[in-house]
Amino acid sequence: MRASERGAGAIEYGIIVALIAAIIVAILRDLGTSTRGAIRSGNRGL
Repeated sequence: MRASERGAGAIEYGIIVALIAAIIVAILRDLGTSTRGAIRSGNRGL
């Protein structure tokens, strides 16, 4: 039972880490697109 519990814990931990990484990447992508849009609008204004 202990071995299987450790395996499940490792799998769950890996899934959690992957989800967190995906969320961070999504946030960075949103920030990148928003900053690019701001720069484009600023250039248009100039």
